[in-house]
Formats: sequence, C-alpha cells, structure tokens
Amino acid sequence: MRDAHLDLFDTAMLVSGDSDLAPAVAAVQQLYQAKAVVVASPPGRRSDVLNSVASAAFSIGRAKIANAQFVNGQQEFLVGGQHFSK
Repeated sequence: MRDAHLDLFDTAMLVSGDSDLAPAVAAVQQLYQAKAVVVASPPGRRSDVLNSVASAAFSIGRAKIANAQFVNGQQEFLVGGQHFSK
C-alpha cells in the first residue's frame, strides 16, 4: 500500500499464495487503478481469493524453482564485497 501511495511502482510482483494479502491487493487495485499487482504463486500455495483480486496471476512450476537453486559448492555469488557459496 505504501509503495503504491508513494508511486514507487507501476507493476508489483507479489510472490505469495497467502489469501490474507487479498484485502491489501484489492485496496491497491481500487485506490490506484493505474497500478497492477501480479501474483506469482509458489508450488502448492495457490490462493483463488488472492488471484481473483490481482491484475494477473500465475503459478511458479516446481521445475522453475529447482532450476533456480544453487548447486552445493558449484555456484558462488557476491554480496557487499563478500563471497558466498552454497
């Protein structure tokens, strides 16, 4: 809500399947009609209530999640000048 009010986005991507967020999404849609809220549901966490108030919605497939995971000891990344690996 705050980011919509401050005009910090045109389209928000909400990764959740939590129906408790539906009232906030519905309020953004009603109060800031130029804003879009897209819901990406994690595997097994789809909420029809949340999806019904979103501008658009889709499910993230298990294969996409698996392909996005670090392979132990084979990938590294840099955060704030520090190296991390998993």
